[in-house]
Formats: sequence, structure tokens, C-alpha cells
Amino acid sequence: ALRLLAVMPEHGAVPNAITYTTSITACGHNWLRALQLLAEMRPRGIAGSTVTYNACINACAQARQWQAALVLMAKMRDDGVEPDKISYNSSIQACNRALQWQEALRLVAEMQKYGLAPDVYTYSASISACGHPRHWQEALRLLAEMQKQRLAPDVVAYTSTIVACQKALQWETALWLLEDMQWNVMPNHVTYSASIKACAKVKKWQEALRLMAEMQRRRLVPTAAAYNACIKMCNQLRWWKEAKRLEAEMTDYGLATDEVESKAAGRDHSWRSAERDRATWEDYGLSTDEVEFETAGRVYSRRGSAERDRATWKGWKDRSTWW
Repeated sequence: ALRLLAVMPEHGAVPNAITYTTSITACGHNWLRALQLLAEMRPRGIAGSTVTYNACINACAQARQWQAALVLMAKMRDDGVEPDKISYNSSIQACNRALQWQEALRLVAEMQKYGLAPDVYTYSASISACGHPRHWQEALRLLAEMQKQRLAPDVVAYTSTIVACQKALQWETALWLLEDMQWNVMPNHVTYSASIKACAKVKKWQEALRLMAEMQRRRLVPTAAAYNACIKMCNQLRWWKEAKRLEAEMTDYGLATDEVESKAAGRDHSWRSAERDRATWEDYGLSTDEVEFETAGRVYSRRGSAERDRATWKGWKDRSTWW
């Protein structure tokens, strides 16, 4: 689509709003290219529609550029284009991926103010944004509000809330949510793994190992992070045999053990399973960080790319002539 847009003038064809919208959509997470295309439209006398802006906001969300997404939301109204539910959901997702929970909640309140009813996706992304340990109660409040609005929470909403509880060491609440959700939706391996980690972190060994066994009965494979949390717990309790058994299971599943926890076993493990875990969590719209995936023996630092994005964003923001 981008190549076709570039060669259109050579063939006497004139790009229109549909052409640009399609090209912006094709940008994927290349948010700067999406913004450049949007900026090209005005000098050519082409007005952007809600769909055009939504495609651009979605590119920003994919690239975790929450500030750019919010600027676009403001610009929409300045240009007389009304944001719709998709605009808000994409912006909330951008805030979710950057853990900007306050902005996410502000957007939820704003869309209600303009008469747009939040849906399951809106609440799920907002709950996921409350991933910091201090915000677990906010995640619970959103889940309760969701049910009050007669919206059935999906696996992402429940899992995101359990993750927030796990980070805050609220293991009892995590287990209660795991049990409650099974009346409406089946937990997946990410849900169980977060619940296991919640128990293992506070050495609730009976619950952690019970959930591991329950997962196997349901033919679900725990994540590397869940296994490593249990191995660490067993090591702290001096249950060496159980720790080695869990390590052997991980090896059978092709998962990587924590370098420190498995030192006694003298094994070298691949980081690839940590990559798979990260991809799985992000597929569900859940936030991940360095701490969660450092256990595979590799730190997933994004400082370099974050610095470059920050500099690029500043340059884009300063180009007022684009608009």
C-alpha cells in the first residue's frame, strides 16, 4: 500500500482519503510514518476521517506511544472529527502498554461523558493498565464496575486483575478471582501462571503446587515465570527434590529455568522460552516488564529504543508546521 501511494503521481492518479487511510493502516507499529502520512493530507486538501485518525492512533498504540495517541485524540476534535469508541479503545490500549493507568481511566470517564459506553475491550485494557502493585484495588474496582454494567468479563479482564493482585502479593484475592471466573470463562495458562506466582511469592506452597497439578490435568503448560517462582519457593523451603522435579518438567517442556535457581543443576538454558512467554502475555494485552522476564538469564532492556523514541517523538511534536 505504501509503495502504491508513492508511485500514484507518476501514473496521474490522485491519492484520496481512502488511499491515505489504507496506507496508514499498513504502517503497523511504524507510528512516525503513520504521522507523516497524516500530515501530508492537509496540504493536499484531503480531510482525515475518524477511520483515518483511528488507524494512526492504532499505530501509536502498537508502538507504545501513548503521548502521541493522546495528541491525536485532541487534534481530532480540533479538526471537527468526532472520536468514536474505537478511537478511545486504541488510545486506552496505548496507555495500557505504557502502564499509564491514570490516563487510561481518564479516557474511560471522558468517553462516558460524550455518551460512548465502554465495552469489554475498554475495561480489559484499562484493568491491564493498572499493573503496578499499588493499583490492584483499582483493577478490582474496574472489574466490579464492568459486571455492574452487565458486561461479562473475558479471560483478559480476569487475568489482568489477577496479575495486578499477584504483583501486590494479594494471593487470596487472586485465588478468589480464579475460582470466580470459572462460572463464566475458562482460565488459560497465563491466568493460572499468574495465580501460581501469587502463591509462590508468599510461600503458599500447597496452593501453588495444587494449581500446577490442576494445570496439568487441564493440559495447560505453565509459563517459565510460574515454574521459576515455584522452584525458587521450593529452594527457600529446602525442598531440593521438588525443585529438581520442577526443573526436569521445565526441560521436558523446553522452558528456561532461572539461572540462579538452577545453578546447582549445572544447566545452561535458552532464552527462547522467555521470548515465547513475553509474546503470549502481550497477545492478551497484558503488560510485561524486565523483572518478569529476567529469570530466563537475559534482561530485556528497552532503554536504547526508548531513548530513540523519546528523541523522535520530541522532534515530531516540535514540528508544528506538519499541521
